[in-house]
Amino acid sequence: MDETARKRLKEARVNAGLSLRDLAAQTDISPSQLSQIERGKSEPSVSSLFKLVAALGISLDELMGGEAIDGTVKPEEMSSTQLRAEASSAKSPVIPTDTRARLVMNSGVVWERLLHQPIGGVEFLLVTYEAGGSSSTDGSLMTHNGYEFAYLISGQLKVSLGFETYLLSAGESLAFDSQSPHMFKNEGSVPAMGVWFILGKAPDSTDEESLKDEVHSAVDVLRIFSGLKM
Repeated sequence: MDETARKRLKEARVNAGLSLRDLAAQTDISPSQLSQIERGKSEPSVSSLFKLVAALGISLDELMGGEAIDGTVKPEEMSSTQLRAEASSAKSPVIPTDTRARLVMNSGVVWERLLHQPIGGVEFLLVTYEAGGSSSTDGSLMTHNGYEFAYLISGQLKVSLGFETYLLSAGESLAFDSQSPHMFKNEGSVPAMGVWFILGKAPDSTDEESLKDEVHSAVDVLRIFSGLKM
């Protein structure tokens, strides 16, 4: 997370009238860890980002002040003209390696956006799990709305999905409903790298109050890139 995002995270907490201890009680993240995240001394994990967004009642798009396309919009509900307009809104269709928006997490995972911004609610990512890296620092499985499609380029990943465990190897692909509890872990000695497509969808609930505290999709987390200059 960049300095601007950390500042907005703290502002969101203060505006909500929450102390570090208050937020810690709601997220199971220690006050010292929250302080380190706000001060740039530590990076949050994927699961921590979900918890913070839900507790503060904001989206990461708001947190980053980005202008990402609403991830709750389904591609099938958009016309081909709208999709073309969104795709052409970037300055160049080519994104050099050194200008990709990157998010490095303390759980040993690196997300690199392969788009300037989400198009039609779809994220296109290069994801790397370092040796020992995991999508969760405490081993807990996470859930969120949306669908994930992955193709592993190199290495191997242990995939915990529901009550089942799979080993995803280089050259193999994976697709699943993200509402199923899941976690990725690299138990090998070399990095595991793959390409991810994440399709977000609107939450099933239409209750206005429940939506305030719900993380709408995986795209909400990935919108963190929207505040990064490319």
